[in-house]
Amino acid sequence: MTALWGNRRSDYSGRYTSFRGATLGVTPMTPGGPPLWVGGNSEAALRRALRFGQAWHGTGVSPQDLPTIRQQIDTIADGVDRDPTTLRLTTTAFVLPPGYRPHARLSMHHLGGAHATADSIIGELLELKRHGITACNLWIPVPPDHVPRAIDWLADNVLGAPELTT
Repeated sequence: MTALWGNRRSDYSGRYTSFRGATLGVTPMTPGGPPLWVGGNSEAALRRALRFGQAWHGTGVSPQDLPTIRQQIDTIADGVDRDPTTLRLTTTAFVLPPGYRPHARLSMHHLGGAHATADSIIGELLELKRHGITACNLWIPVPPDHVPRAIDWLADNVLGAPELTT
């Protein structure tokens, strides 16, 4: 991808596809292409993130998980000759505003616990930040017709918190 984003003709031969002399019709606005975020919570995903990515993107990570993940990243980084502090850490989290029932079964950790409040969600986001998470995508598992109201609640009660924006 980086070769294609760099507007160079590219060849590739892999397990599922191959091409020769490929180019992109439109190059990215960001020179060299967008930053690569490599997702997944496995050791293999962490290794790929360190080898190829600018960021690692975990899913359903709690603050309690991060010391172990950081240790794995540090250990793997030695083997791929990369400074682990150069890898940005990001995650995705479920967040269920008060008064809502989940629209789907929540198999992963969600911010603020089973009976989340604005304070518990903010507190957990701050803990993620303290452990090095620089971005957290929020998934709101409520029925589709409740999404606008749930987003408004998050915007009014959580996302504008001054301690999250500094």
